[in-house]
Amino acid sequence: MDIAAANGLTIVQAQCSDEWSLTYEGDKENLGLLIPRTGRLEVTLDEQDVSAVPGQALLVPTPLMRYMRFCCDEGKHVLVSLNFAKSVIARVLPSLAVGAELHELHLEPLIDLSKGIGPTLNLLVRTLMTGMHGDRTLERSPKTMARLIDSALHLIFENVPHRSNDRATGRLPNITPRHVKIATDFMHANLHRQLTVAEIAKAAAVSVRALQAGFQRYRDTTPLRYLRAIRLEAVHAELSSPENRLSVGEVALKWGFGHFGRFSAQYRAIYGQYPSETVKQTWRALKEKDTDIHVGHDESVK
Repeated sequence: MDIAAANGLTIVQAQCSDEWSLTYEGDKENLGLLIPRTGRLEVTLDEQDVSAVPGQALLVPTPLMRYMRFCCDEGKHVLVSLNFAKSVIARVLPSLAVGAELHELHLEPLIDLSKGIGPTLNLLVRTLMTGMHGDRTLERSPKTMARLIDSALHLIFENVPHRSNDRATGRLPNITPRHVKIATDFMHANLHRQLTVAEIAKAAAVSVRALQAGFQRYRDTTPLRYLRAIRLEAVHAELSSPENRLSVGEVALKWGFGHFGRFSAQYRAIYGQYPSETVKQTWRALKEKDTDIHVGHDESVK
């Protein structure tokens, strides 16, 4: 088992050869993201039974978790678990204006990692895993790490179907309309393409006007601004990854940004630094880690 924790996020990579289960009664407002790599994962959330297999992820609000079972595939079960602490949840939820605590959102627990937000979420998870394990590069860049964590949570809360039970204000459940959900899934699946509002509206089977109205009401933005934001998230995740070997320009083109000057300005407006500075920050952290390793080795030799 490999465990890494920092900035309100704990990542566990676990492997076992026997099936096992556990019961749980917790009151912490944490959120778990469980991703089976092999085998099957079964979870009971309150009174709802749900399972996930490789290619899927489970959202598990800890106040609702009652039971968990790990089922092996050919004598092996591999699981990646991300646990977002209450402090991180509390930092992100208010900005979404859902008017509810985590356990009141009733998040749809199953995420398909092959479509919709799945590929983008998978990219963020891989970047966080790479940066927190091994050389632990992200621990030397706490601001970058915090932004990546927030990006993952925003991606989940803004796109996974949920409802808010804010009876005190008499508001209706905050359920994202089907056409907005289809549109966001279409965007995530086509981040590399130069999409137009008309294409997105066609994919969602609504008029351009209806699409714009839906995004304004349920995302507080326009479709194209939303598309730009999730593309920038993908760029930031890739530039922050120690595994990235592409230039800034190549990464920008990969995620659909053709005008480099405009892209750099938009990136800086969100992340507070130019893309090249993110790359330098990532490599600086790697070099510092290598230096520490060499110094430690030299001292041990002496």
